[in-house]
Amino acid sequence: GQLADGADSLAKGLDSFTSSVPSYSSDQRKQLDTVVTNPVTVAASAEHQASVSTAITPVVLALALWLGTLMMFLTRGAVPTGSVWTQARAGRRVLLGCLPAVGVGLAQVAVLLVLVRVVGMPVSSPAGLVLFAVLGALAFAATNQVLVSLFGALGRLVSLAFTVVEAAALGGLVPIQTAPALIRLLNEVLPVPRFVEGASRLVLGGSSG
Repeated sequence: GQLADGADSLAKGLDSFTSSVPSYSSDQRKQLDTVVTNPVTVAASAEHQASVSTAITPVVLALALWLGTLMMFLTRGAVPTGSVWTQARAGRRVLLGCLPAVGVGLAQVAVLLVLVRVVGMPVSSPAGLVLFAVLGALAFAATNQVLVSLFGALGRLVSLAFTVVEAAALGGLVPIQTAPALIRLLNEVLPVPRFVEGASRLVLGGSSG
């Protein structure tokens, strides 16, 4: 009797389920077949195949420029000080305070890009990479100068801590697309990750913006 009751309940359940099964037309079935068999289409191109060297070069270049410009502010103030500078305009003092860091950054750009050339690593846009690296040196020097100007002696520690945050925001341990929301946000706004992204595209080329 229990078996008969169970079979009857199963039959009623199946009958109820069949009424809720959707019915598709021939065109709808073809569309579903296309979607299921090819759910995602990705179009991408690159002029040079990605390798360890092409992946790590933009990171090394970015961190070298950041730390190199920061080092200039570890031993000197953000702007010239002293009685001789009391009457100087603020803009001139800021510019002269930033120039040594910019000079170090540009020297690093020359050395690192020469090394890239010597080892024969293919670069899609050499001129673009040079100009972008110069822009990076200027931006990094200005950012470190601002941090030291805002926070004084503590600004040097802030810049060093900022380096750790920027390195974490590169998303090297996991793909940035699957990283936590905070890491993705930092990756979009901090200067070092943005530099790495732009330099990578200039090295690899392809159809990216």
